[in-house]
Amino acid sequence: MTDAPEARIPAVRLVRLPTPLAVTAELREFMLSHPFEYGTGGGIGDTLQADHAWQVVGDGDTVMGYAWATRMTGTGMPHGLYLDMAILPPYQRCSVGSRTLAAVEHELRGLGVPVLYMQVNSTRPETGLRVRRWLLKAGYTLAARDETHGRLYERYTDEEYVLRCAMAVYLRKSL
Repeated sequence: MTDAPEARIPAVRLVRLPTPLAVTAELREFMLSHPFEYGTGGGIGDTLQADHAWQVVGDGDTVMGYAWATRMTGTGMPHGLYLDMAILPPYQRCSVGSRTLAAVEHELRGLGVPVLYMQVNSTRPETGLRVRRWLLKAGYTLAARDETHGRLYERYTDEEYVLRCAMAVYLRKSL
């Protein structure tokens, strides 16, 4: 489905799920196959803490993925509502992720959320770097630089920092 024309991709619909988000077998398998991206190296429980959660569905209620947003207040990261998305492999790279992101942003904007954050851990070309480029294109900007790098990245523009920093990067978008 990765090279399917956009016209053949079903419309994305968000179905609100109860929180905490119950981890389905399909979601568990996907997240465990991407341990660095989802921080699942130590395994994953039966639920994910979330303030908001959705199942991403298409025509005929086909499950295409999941999205969940969680208020984070950890040390070293901007405090706010962070979005995680897991678009299942058959629906990746064919606009489902972009449509899902737009739908989640629209829903959160309607709930009065002023800013949405995303954390991208990986810089691997097939995952993290692609996601960083995608988020920049979708209007996300650097939320904060990691102060522990000292002068290492000081000459980089924010966009260069997002694309080159080997550590987790925090991005934000005003809704």
